[in-house]
Amino acid sequence: MDFDAIDQQPVDLVFGLLVPDHYTDEHLKILAYLAEMFSDREFCQQLRESDSDQHLYERLRDWKPPTPLP
Repeated sequence: MDFDAIDQQPVDLVFGLLVPDHYTDEHLKILAYLAEMFSDREFCQQLRESDSDQHLYERLRDWKPPTPLP
């Protein structure tokens, strides 16, 4: 999808978020979480390889930030 991305790369993952007006702080926390989630290249590849809506939902639901190396 042509999304006029800064890096000029095509977009193939899109996430929509609907938040009530009065949830400003929560909205920012969710956006930060999503930014971290979609920065995980392995996770994004798993989303691309999902073969059903259920599998896609489970990947999104179960994602955890990578554990930092000691």
